Amino acid sequence: MGEGESGEQPHLHLARLEASGSLARIADTLPKLAQKLEMLERLLHAFEVAASMTAVAPRAAGGIGGMWRLMSDPDNQDALRFLMNVGKELRARPPV
Repeated sequence: MGEGESGEQPHLHLARLEASGSLARIADTLPKLAQKLEMLERLLHAFEVAASMTAVAPRAAGGIGGMWRLMSDPDNQDALRFLMNVGKELRARPPV
């Protein structure tokens, strides 16, 4: 009783992880992983909200005038700049 899958007692497994430095690496990595997961959650939420908003929004009129009005909004310019930076970063990093 109290043994792990390998038949070893948990405190011995933890002692080995501590001695090898693995436990410290895990402790260092977990906050970074949690931060990245939170960022991913925010990104997915933003996609869901944007998809919902787009689904009920009236169709754009199109044309140069519509594009001019769209690009005259500083928020739209910031959003476009953000998306362009995301694209540049994706192209700059090789796929994992």
